[in-house]
Amino acid sequence: MSKAIESLFLNELTNIGIGYALLNTERNLIQASPSFLNALRVDLEQVLGKKWLTFLQKKLPESTLETIERWIFRKFKDNINEFYFADYVTEFNVQKHLVRLQNYAIDNINYTLMTIKTISVPISTDDFTNTLKGSNDLKIARRIQKAINYNTIDHLEGKYLIYEFDSLFYPSSFLSGDIINMQQIDRRYFSMFIGDGRGHGVSSALFSSLIHSYTNMMSANIRRHTSDVGTLMRKVNNLAYRDFTNTGEHYFFSCIFGIVDGNDRTLHLCNAGHPPAYVIYDKEIISLQPNGPLLGIIPHENFSHTTLELKHAQAFIFFTDGLYDLPPVNADKTNNERTRDWLSELYAETNYHTRNFINLVIKDIKNAKSEARIHDDLSILTMIINEKP
Repeated sequence: MSKAIESLFLNELTNIGIGYALLNTERNLIQASPSFLNALRVDLEQVLGKKWLTFLQKKLPESTLETIERWIFRKFKDNINEFYFADYVTEFNVQKHLVRLQNYAIDNINYTLMTIKTISVPISTDDFTNTLKGSNDLKIARRIQKAINYNTIDHLEGKYLIYEFDSLFYPSSFLSGDIINMQQIDRRYFSMFIGDGRGHGVSSALFSSLIHSYTNMMSANIRRHTSDVGTLMRKVNNLAYRDFTNTGEHYFFSCIFGIVDGNDRTLHLCNAGHPPAYVIYDKEIISLQPNGPLLGIIPHENFSHTTLELKHAQAFIFFTDGLYDLPPVNADKTNNERTRDWLSELYAETNYHTRNFINLVIKDIKNAKSEARIHDDLSILTMIINEKP
């Protein structure tokens, strides 16, 4: 690092009094101070050369990170960018990250200086428990959320196929940003929905419910053949932006929304910045990558969709990013790669029997929950398809 850049760091730190990192023109980290690394609980080797968002929100998929970064640098066009990137609540801690970015040109090379300040407010266990016990509204909200997420349909029959469903919902806090739901639209169509709102708590749970209500309201357009799921998601995104981001409330949401056509044996699927769905069939596990950005960040974004032919003995797994806590840690692989490897091992262990495989996945998740190995909200929805007798 040149003396000019070191001097720049010292001058910035004098004004801010906080740790720093330096990004190159591709927004990759090329240097960071010890206090910066300590604030994020990472080592320099873990983040060197990485996109800065990958270590601010390590569990977000790459497409999500790109969407957020594009949004941030579109929204904050001044020389100095300042915003709260993370604002989340755990059972015993409230944290905010204040991020500042400032662009510099040194020796005709463009750099971005990034500083971060973490504000952490501990909450005692007794205070937290007493607050929850004393809030009847929160108890009712928790019961409502459980009713929504647990009340999924066990099975549905189409014209040619039978669809069997399993689901799990494990909130990491008193209320969760996760939501799972299914809806029979009419005798031909049914919808499935799994989503994850930013953070945890009351506001996240309400925002997730609102996004889900938008999709339910517009499902009738699918039935009338006046819209496809990609167009529907574009409308939902615009509503989310109008009602929240445009008013200064920076919420975002990822989800998978699908419509099954029981007559045509097809699944029309749109993934808005969510972890990929997995298709299990004929001894293979295939991940369906996101085909749209996060909801609520940038208006008028386009969302495409995937149409899949449904077959006998086929299965699907939809989940939120809490599932990434289960596969073995491997720094050389992405969350998606680790998860697919783990599922592939379980699939082979059951001799590629679809029902036994899904049962084993559910069992492993329940064991991980009982062993306290799940640290984030976790929701999962599975679908197994069989021909009608």
